Amino acid sequence: MEFFRISRVIPFMRHALVFNVISAVTFVLAVLFLGHVVSWNGESDLLSIGASIAMVIAALAYFLSTVKGGKG
Repeated sequence: MEFFRISRVIPFMRHALVFNVISAVTFVLAVLFLGHVVSWNGESDLLSIGASIAMVIAALAYFLSTVKGGKG
């Protein structure tokens, strides 16, 4: 017996899981970077950590901009 069975496709829900996962990943990366900033001892390089996280977030933002949410 299947609970929560949807018999037809709901257009706006097609990519909702992808959007939620990407939002969660972006939030986790931001929290990790903030943790590095707060615990920074002055010796480690924050620029390389920040640049790598920024590149990942930019790639995810580009992916979100190319995905057609409910139109296709």
